[in-house]
Amino acid sequence: MNDENQCCDYKVIDDNHVLVNCGKCEGTGIIAGVHLNRDEDTLDPCDVCGGEGKVNISFERVENDEIIPLSSCNKCQGTGLSGESEIKGLFKFKGACVLCSGVGIVHNNKS
Repeated sequence: MNDENQCCDYKVIDDNHVLVNCGKCEGTGIIAGVHLNRDEDTLDPCDVCGGEGKVNISFERVENDEIIPLSSCNKCQGTGLSGESEIKGLFKFKGACVLCSGVGIVHNNKS
């Protein structure tokens, strides 16, 4: 069940997990890399979601009617990106946000 104040849609998988779109690849499962020495690009599976386009978020317990308090990451504004680059082989990729680990979404803990 989603609330109009939520940052994103999610699907409850079981009592301890919800599924959300990956922020780094925008749900596509693919990220683009630029060759370091030549004018050449590559497409790789996203390192955050493993190419699935979705990320599993764990909780202590999720009730069926409970609204999960999710919000966009303040550090990356929900993009999942860090603004820095990661080098993988001969290609440069956009780095993942350190706060949300590239998901783009954080769980708002109720205090």
